[in-house]
Amino acid sequence: MKNFYFKKISIFLTLCAAVLFFNFNLLSCAPDLDFGEIVTCEKLDEGTYAPVVPKGSFDIGVQQIFATIKAAGIKSEDNFSFVWKNKETGKIIFESTDKYSAEKKGYIEGYIASSIYLDKEDEEKDNILAEPGEYIVEFFHNSMLVDTAEFKILIPDVKILEVLLADEVSDDYEPLNTKSQFDVFDIFYACVKLDYQIEGNTVGAKLFFNDSDLLQENQFETVENYYKQSYTAFKFFSDIPWKSGSYSVEVYLNGSLYQKHDFKVVAPVIELSNTYSNEQFKFLIKYPQDCEVSDCKDETGLAVDFSPFSGSEPLILTLWVINESYYPGEEEFLEYADAISSSIISTNNWEQTNSGHKDYELNSISVKEFSYEYLDDENKYWKMNLCFITDNNKLYLFEGLSNSDYAEILEAIYYGMLNTLSFE
Repeated sequence: MKNFYFKKISIFLTLCAAVLFFNFNLLSCAPDLDFGEIVTCEKLDEGTYAPVVPKGSFDIGVQQIFATIKAAGIKSEDNFSFVWKNKETGKIIFESTDKYSAEKKGYIEGYIASSIYLDKEDEEKDNILAEPGEYIVEFFHNSMLVDTAEFKILIPDVKILEVLLADEVSDDYEPLNTKSQFDVFDIFYACVKLDYQIEGNTVGAKLFFNDSDLLQENQFETVENYYKQSYTAFKFFSDIPWKSGSYSVEVYLNGSLYQKHDFKVVAPVIELSNTYSNEQFKFLIKYPQDCEVSDCKDETGLAVDFSPFSGSEPLILTLWVINESYYPGEEEFLEYADAISSSIISTNNWEQTNSGHKDYELNSISVKEFSYEYLDDENKYWKMNLCFITDNNKLYLFEGLSNSDYAEILEAIYYGMLNTLSFE
């Protein structure tokens, strides 16, 4: 629970030649002692110091509260006191005692007032006068209780001030990099700015794909009051790449929809900044910077494995270079591809669900491509591409294999690398 600081001032009678703070009258004979009722308000009349718009309930943002009481027949040398208390706990939050007038003698009448107010210059303190709750202010004349007034500081209705989407937040959950378009590996943050955090209120966020598929949802319930503007951030992350497409975040306050934010996830752009080349097999190919490469060769040719990212993803990229005496003729490439697919099916106990074939030109190079689709024993989709290219009396066979989670990544890397393949 936050600690709250009160800086208060007591307003009392001061007689002078020009201005009477309480607009008191000096009486020549002994009048009857008489007091009105304590009235609370946010403003005093500048001329009489009478209450302006009396009220017993104050918003949490109130900057100053006055308590004022009208008195007659009081002696200037008598004492008065105001005591401000929390009604529930009885804790005194402010009290003052003074003489009605230290300068004049005789009987006087007018308004006597006291106030509590917020010290705006103290930046370390919360920006409220007092915690919401019920309070009382007591007025004493010569240590005798004259009257008591009750007032409330109301519990505020929490409001959302703004919602921003970002891929990075500060330690205080403020958005550092707002975005409306994200990458497939990004973390999404829905940063919700609140005017206050009040115990019992809830803020929630739901992440949707294509407006209908609910992917994730989170909810935060306030357990401690906080009276400054602040952010709550909802983090949406995935262990696998996001699919490219349309997304939305819905933000809720106490179960009611406050706002919906649409954004995009774009297909990955893979930077191929490294180059693998081999003088013996007369080719070069580019590959991503964060990619591990290993190769081995024997009498049949060369195998080069490319492992993007951490190498633990279900993503396989392999380029085989096969010497002429070990690969079949072009009319047998389909059988060769089917044999590779059959080996994968038997090794992994998969089910083949589809296959395809197309021929095309890539940078003036003839390419025969075979594709296969599978379902594994967990009913997850997998896809393999095999591209056959002949050059320099060798067969260059480029394989790409991944499950559905990395299908877009495979497409971007696989065809990006294939497009850089060149021969001496």
